[in-house]
Amino acid sequence: MAGMTEYTANGRASTPYVVETDEGLFWQIGDRQVPVVAGAELDGNIVDAAKALTLGLSTGLGAIGPGIGVGYLMGKTVESVARQPELRSDLMGITFLGLALTEAITFYALLMGFVAFFLA
Repeated sequence: MAGMTEYTANGRASTPYVVETDEGLFWQIGDRQVPVVAGAELDGNIVDAAKALTLGLSTGLGAIGPGIGVGYLMGKTVESVARQPELRSDLMGITFLGLALTEAITFYALLMGFVAFFLA
C-alpha cells in the first residue's frame, strides 16, 4: 500500500491490507480490523472531484472581472449623474446596456464550467 506504514501490534510488525467481509470493507492490521471510511475508494471519485472544482473555480474566477466592472460602471454612473443631473435618463439607458454586457461574461464562464463538468 502506498503511503501506509507498518503497524506494530503486540511486538509484531505487519503491513495493512484491505479485506472484504459481509459487513463491508476493512483494513486488516495485525489482528485488528478497522472499517474503511465510506467513499475512500478511488474508483472515479477523483475525476468527479476535479470536475466539481473546475465548475466552481471557472464560475467564481469568471465572476471576479464582471464584479469589478459592474462596480466601476455604477460608480461612474453615480458620478456622472451627480455632475449633470439633467442627463440622468440618457445615462441610465447606457448604464443598463453596459450592465447587461458585463454580466454576460459571468454567464459565459458558467457555461464553460458546465461544459467542462458534463462533457469532459
